[in-house]
Amino acid sequence: MRILIAEDDALLREGLALLLRGEGFEVSAVSDAAQFLTVFEETAPDAAVLDVRMPPTFTNEGLRAAIEVRKLRPAFPSWSFPRTSRIATPVNCWQEAPAGSGTCSRNGSAR
Repeated sequence: MRILIAEDDALLREGLALLLRGEGFEVSAVSDAAQFLTVFEETAPDAAVLDVRMPPTFTNEGLRAAIEVRKLRPAFPSWSFPRTSRIATPVNCWQEAPAGSGTCSRNGSAR
């Protein structure tokens, strides 16, 4: 299984990649949403893990990238997490989010 990680924090990105590789997954890891979309098209991963807030504005670039991927592959499994608190909270609102909205609440509903 191929997993694509998009995370701007190098320690977290490489640590997660190392853990997943240790479990036998093929892993590609990038540091921003633009790279994520490029590598997604080049490698056709089976799943993705994305940080919500990435460069350049650190607002919702990862979430917007995940929504773009869902337009291309509606059933694509992805997990996005905001690191706004000590505990990462999963966000899953891809089916509800209107095109281009790019924001979700912590309970998983689109805003």
